[in-house]
Amino acid sequence: MKTLPSTTTTVHLDSIGEISRSRWVGTFTIKCILSHADRFAKARMYAAMVPEKENLMDEEDRLKAEVIAQLSVRVIDGPEWFEATRGGQLMVDAQPLIDLLDLCKNAMLDWSKKLEEAASFGDGNLIETPPGPK
Repeated sequence: MKTLPSTTTTVHLDSIGEISRSRWVGTFTIKCILSHADRFAKARMYAAMVPEKENLMDEEDRLKAEVIAQLSVRVIDGPEWFEATRGGQLMVDAQPLIDLLDLCKNAMLDWSKKLEEAASFGDGNLIETPPGPK
């Protein structure tokens, strides 16, 4: 039996804000893969930001809500500015958040590749099958 690759990793962000022209830098611990609970939490966060009548928001605002909702469950730990901006909600710049989400997506692809490599070198079973009901 092999074990799954680590589901967390560290990434470094260095991005320039498109509005403030500020440099946003920091090291983040992120989740490479989301659990069902994470996906439900992401959906709740998105629903809290987007009104039921989505036509009240333009596409750009819906995309920003999706990015912030994704980061709300993917980021485990980050720099002080990330916490101070409530995970980016209080920022005027979107580009640093988009860049951070790109880092998360790259980490997810790397994790999937490691998983595939681990499976190809064994019998395909990476974790033990849990025992059935007794």
